[in-house]
Amino acid sequence: MHTFLRFILRFKFVVLLLAVAVVAAGTWSATQLRQQLFPDIAFPFAVVEVKAPGVPPAVLDDQVAKPLARSVKDIDGVRNLTTVASDGVVTIYGELDLGVDVKDTTKLLLRRMRTVDLPAGAGRPSELGSFTEQPVLISAIAADSTKIEDLTPRVERLRRELLHIDGVAKVEVPGALRDQVQVQLTPQAATAGYTPAAVLDLLGTK
Repeated sequence: MHTFLRFILRFKFVVLLLAVAVVAAGTWSATQLRQQLFPDIAFPFAVVEVKAPGVPPAVLDDQVAKPLARSVKDIDGVRNLTTVASDGVVTIYGELDLGVDVKDTTKLLLRRMRTVDLPAGAGRPSELGSFTEQPVLISAIAADSTKIEDLTPRVERLRRELLHIDGVAKVEVPGALRDQVQVQLTPQAATAGYTPAAVLDLLGTK
């Protein structure tokens, strides 16, 4: 111990240089570490969503959620399926076995589900964004003298242009003007068999 102290006291300048070198090397190494705001983690879950605007949960559960769940119940690696039907949306959560390739299993689930004949108004089953697919940029567009019906087409053109940029996977425009047709059914219509899904069939909604 005394020998070490004598060495430090005798070669103070050399020790100071070594300390500076260690600090500099540590600082440089810290800048080279890979960092991600949302790490690429593959949880053993597959989440599929089907949108059907205007269709009530009871109809979606009977005509969309249950047929889709039956179509994939025999897929290897799928431990458990949970369906949630809310107003206009069906979400299917698939719990997978550990070690199963999540991407390949999700693709298989989608292929099976897309063979199911769904009622008119229900969209195609699609994979719900994963943990790593969070928005990296949120912007608001406003105009004092332009009406929303005039602003919406311009924003839609901007959305299409952004999709052509390399690396852009998705661009969503909430709040834009959308054409809608609202149909309110009477109790008599429901008794006669005119369910929301049947009305969408008659209207030819896609």
